[in-house]
Amino acid sequence: MTLPAHPNSISLAQLQTEAGGTNPISLNEYYLNGSYVPAGTVGYPQGTRTAIPGSGAISLGNFHSAERIAEFFYEYTTGGNRTITTPARVPIGWPSIYAMVWISGDGGGGGGANASPAPNRDPACSGGGGGAGADRWVIVAGVNLNTNVQVNVGGGGGGGGGSTDEYVAGGNGGSGSGTSVSGAGISTSAGGGGGGTGGYVRSDRPGTGGSGQGPGGGGAYAERSVVNGGGGGASFVGGGGGGGQGSGNADAAVGRTGGLGGGGGGGGADQTNNDDIVGAGARAGGHGGPGYARVVFYNPNRPPDYGRGAAGFSTVGNTNWTVPAGVTRARVFVWGAGGGGGIGSNSYTGQGFGGGATYGIIALTPGSTVTIVVGGGGGGGSFKTGGAAGSGGSPGGVQGGGGGGYTGIAYNGAWLIIANGGRGGGDRGGAGGGYIQAAGASGYAVGAGGSGQQPGFNYGQWYYGLGLGGNAGTVQAAGTAGNGGYVVIIY
Repeated sequence: MTLPAHPNSISLAQLQTEAGGTNPISLNEYYLNGSYVPAGTVGYPQGTRTAIPGSGAISLGNFHSAERIAEFFYEYTTGGNRTITTPARVPIGWPSIYAMVWISGDGGGGGGANASPAPNRDPACSGGGGGAGADRWVIVAGVNLNTNVQVNVGGGGGGGGGSTDEYVAGGNGGSGSGTSVSGAGISTSAGGGGGGTGGYVRSDRPGTGGSGQGPGGGGAYAERSVVNGGGGGASFVGGGGGGGQGSGNADAAVGRTGGLGGGGGGGGADQTNNDDIVGAGARAGGHGGPGYARVVFYNPNRPPDYGRGAAGFSTVGNTNWTVPAGVTRARVFVWGAGGGGGIGSNSYTGQGFGGGATYGIIALTPGSTVTIVVGGGGGGGSFKTGGAAGSGGSPGGVQGGGGGGYTGIAYNGAWLIIANGGRGGGDRGGAGGGYIQAAGASGYAVGAGGSGQQPGFNYGQWYYGLGLGGNAGTVQAAGTAGNGGYVVIIY
């Protein structure tokens, strides 16, 4: 029910029906922040929006077309289990209560490195990066009132330990436990990313990336002379941890911790092919990033940040989009293009790397123009030639895949948000685009290029195989091209 608008009259009985209360009715019961009129409630006396008085003079006219304009907002960025409670009654001016739930599963831990303790033995093998957690976004119409809701956020998988015993592989990273929200008619969950495996010298096996449920999984880029740990996969609310840096002087680095929902980086290893080195470093993988949860209870007549429509963009290059009438904010999701597959010495190095992904909320002016820039996938490398650069990326060297192009949104002459392209596969893969342009991203988290050949993420009930890196090639056959970028705008 909505209270009458000015200049129609309002009775105490109408106010009691809308806001609650018991007989005998007194207008003094309906001050702001009292038992029946919560913070964020406004009225429209004389047709002008005005806060309901919290003390002093108050009249029924203060409640013309009254409504609560504030949402009930909960956000969690660390692991743990919480209980929240839905509102006890439908707020003034709301027809019902809707819930918007956005969650990301936690990232898997990076695998540990393995290196021989003696010089001139076997090569060191770094660990694989952890996979990213899944992302989910759901709308629930008409949640149950005064009901508990459980919000369980995963804390991230632990990183695998390093090993300097050539007969003992580096430890595998732990998988993420996932994030879930349930109760009051809400039921949704997002799985955690898989842990990266540890490197193993005796099998000449660098660690592999954990299974990524987000847009960029892990995946070690390692062979005899390349001993950096694989980077963790990126989710939509945080990037993956960087792989530990390998070296030739026993000071390899631990894999970095993943951002929200991102996988931990794989541990770095030291090469042991120098007589001056008596012992080698083999570092632990990074811890997976924690999951994420946001729960908003809102008036369905005032949906938060979006609700009128959606637009998708996949054409490579620049496209102009005119902001519709009445739209002042939009939620945007951006995928960078995948790198092309190259020819490598094993299946890990030949795969093109997935493009980065990120999201944000942008402020807009109705009728203005937004420039959408979609990156092209990198071309596949062959035995004799390198892959062509995707739009915005770099070409690959001989046998290397081309780098995927960055994807982004520019507005009023400045970048608002960018997702970098993925690196090309192979020993001479081209760099993904976007690293220079990312400096002008206006404070939004820039989606780093993925570190594994992973597909897009699950968005509600939609699945996108976006930003996927190309398949590895062989001496006889070239690698395949990476997938192009994509942009979704919800307004």
